[in-house]
Amino acid sequence: MVTRDDKQLARDSKATCQIAKLEAKHKVSPLRQCMIRDMELAGFTRGTQQAYIGAVVKLQDHYHTRPDRLSEKQVQQYILWLRDEKDVAGTKSFSKSSIR
Repeated sequence: MVTRDDKQLARDSKATCQIAKLEAKHKVSPLRQCMIRDMELAGFTRGTQQAYIGAVVKLQDHYHTRPDRLSEKQVQQYILWLRDEKDVAGTKSFSKSSIR
C-alpha cells in the first residue's frame, strides 16, 4: 500500500534528481549554492526550490545579468512587467515588502 508519505518521498526524489541533473549540466554558482542552502534550512521542498530557482533564472535572463548585480528597483520593474504585460498569475499579490 502506497501512503501519502511515500508519494511525497517519490516527488521529492524526482525533484532532487532534476536539480542534480541541472547542477551536473552547469557549474553551480556560489550564489545559487547559497540560495539552495538557505531554502533547505527554511524547509522548502525540492519542488519549491526548483520553482524559486527557475524564477531567478528568468529574472536573470530578462536583464542579461547576474541576480546579485540587480537593484531592488530592477526587480520591482520586472515584477510589474510580469503583472502588467505578461499577466503572470500570482504577481497581483506582490508588494514592495515581498521583494526585500
